Amino acid sequence: MELDYAKRWNTLGADLEKLRIDQTSLAKDVEYSRSAAVAATKRAEDAEARAIEAETRLSRFDEEVAQRVPVPQ
Repeated sequence: MELDYAKRWNTLGADLEKLRIDQTSLAKDVEYSRSAAVAATKRAEDAEARAIEAETRLSRFDEEVAQRVPVPQ
């Protein structure tokens, strides 16, 4: 009977250690995912800013062309 309890105790201890390792691994994965999400958000914001700047430059170019090219009558 005591041997049974000892085996179960050791098995539970080993299972608990595996769970702790898994928990640590998951915590690292979550932290990595957060960092990746922050970096992706920053890249998206930068891309949006570049797109707005490109639209502004294109609009200015269109205005300049419209001023230089005579409109046919």
